[in-house]
Amino acid sequence: MSEFNSIAEEIRYHAREFMKDGAEYAAKDVKAYVKANMKDQVSDGAFAGAIRDLMQKEDQYVVVRRGFYKFTGDSERQNRMVYSKDNPFLDLSISMLNQTLRDIGDKLKEEVNILELGNDEIRQIQDVKKLVEDVKAIVEKHSGHE
Repeated sequence: MSEFNSIAEEIRYHAREFMKDGAEYAAKDVKAYVKANMKDQVSDGAFAGAIRDLMQKEDQYVVVRRGFYKFTGDSERQNRMVYSKDNPFLDLSISMLNQTLRDIGDKLKEEVNILELGNDEIRQIQDVKKLVEDVKAIVEKHSGHE
């Protein structure tokens, strides 16, 4: 008899163990560790669902950016207390950030001809892409504020 009630529970246990040092980890590395430490085979769907639940239900685990996770300790839980569902300023901020993301996308579509870009311009667009990803992560993190 297993000490876990479900495969998802065991996946979350091993993921917590792997990330407990607070470093940032790629999903593929977490998955490799989990699979190496489980007796049963783990499907990609089971892994994805268990990790999604871990990130949504345990505030000390966060998605740093797409495909990267981190254990932050209790400080993240305290920070999230600020974001309550009755916070109209948060809702307004999220709305403004979403509009800004749409505006950036529209502007780039209008003004950038990819065939005419030089290396410096490509690097600049990569910087903008990173910024947009960071803003999207912030919006996603706080859009489902509790």
